[in-house]
Amino acid sequence: MRRRDVLCSVGTVPLLSSISGCAGPTTNERRRILGAYPGENAASPEQFRPFERWLETRFGVLTLYVNADDDERVRRQFLSGMTEVWQTGHVPMVTWLSYTGSETDTPSTITRQVRDGEYDDVLEWWVAELAAWLATDDPAIDGPRRLYFRPFPEMNGDWLPWSVLEDGDAEAFVDAWRYVHERLMNAVAAIGAGDPRDRVQWLWNPNATEHGEVPTEASYPGDAYVDWVGIDGYNFGDSPMGDGWRSPDSIFEPMRTRLVDLTGRPLSLPEFGTTSIRDGEPDMQAKRKWIEDVFDYIEANDVRMACWFNIDKETDWTVFGGARGTDTFDDERDGERYRVYDAFRERVQRGEYVGGSTGRPGVLSDAQFRGEF
Repeated sequence: MRRRDVLCSVGTVPLLSSISGCAGPTTNERRRILGAYPGENAASPEQFRPFERWLETRFGVLTLYVNADDDERVRRQFLSGMTEVWQTGHVPMVTWLSYTGSETDTPSTITRQVRDGEYDDVLEWWVAELAAWLATDDPAIDGPRRLYFRPFPEMNGDWLPWSVLEDGDAEAFVDAWRYVHERLMNAVAAIGAGDPRDRVQWLWNPNATEHGEVPTEASYPGDAYVDWVGIDGYNFGDSPMGDGWRSPDSIFEPMRTRLVDLTGRPLSLPEFGTTSIRDGEPDMQAKRKWIEDVFDYIEANDVRMACWFNIDKETDWTVFGGARGTDTFDDERDGERYRVYDAFRERVQRGEYVGGSTGRPGVLSDAQFRGEF
């Protein structure tokens, strides 16, 4: 699927407010982290708080996107957004897009440029700023700041500058990944906060569908450089970009099987979702059933983190606040009515999902952060 041009923008930091939970599994029974890309302005509480009030829980992870080579004003806005996400009880997932200017301006040799030090002006800015961000103390949160780092996503597709499509691309990709890893983790180690992997977890993230003739496995940097693996996958159904309605099993299982054979690192779905368009028409009940099925798949296959892509872009991906839904939610706090898919809420509430912090405790435990349940 084509990379969506979704970059974080920043809102105002409110006081931490309690979101009441509902009856469900105890902490020891929870076996996966709940996350989301909550929509445009993803770091703004005005974007994610209504979603969480509907769920009656917090997300453990909020997914953010940044063009690494954007102007400094935008980069600093992004860092401020990370702070908002952390201080409101979530771990940010930094999707680091190594463009040179815009996506369309970026050459297909970008991984070679990164490997050869030709991207160092951009890289070193991020290394210094992310290390400084991690070193900052937050009186409202027990425990140090931490983040998930997700560079060069969907490398096995054919729509991104770092796509691995030809002989030599995989080697350049692995070299670039290790180059970035070494520099960032050395900087994190230098802040003197113990094991750098307790502060930054690296997520290697192919697409569910492989494009080109280079096997996805050839782009794996190795367990020494990867903490999580992830699969991005969507049911485009009969939307304009779709090729027919697909079940979660048909989307994810072929790549999941390969990743399980490749490594024992914990598995995530950093982006997933479904359209409602089936047989040429919106079918909200079909989408509801797909939501039920994908949660069944997640829980049956030891997926340790699941992040819904909640924005209507190529099609109607949203489960909260979009153009369609099976139900509505009247938010007494902001006075708005939202269209929702209640199947999502029902499964989150009865499932084994770790949400974010509602007070002083650290956002995720050390073990949860590493995917050890």
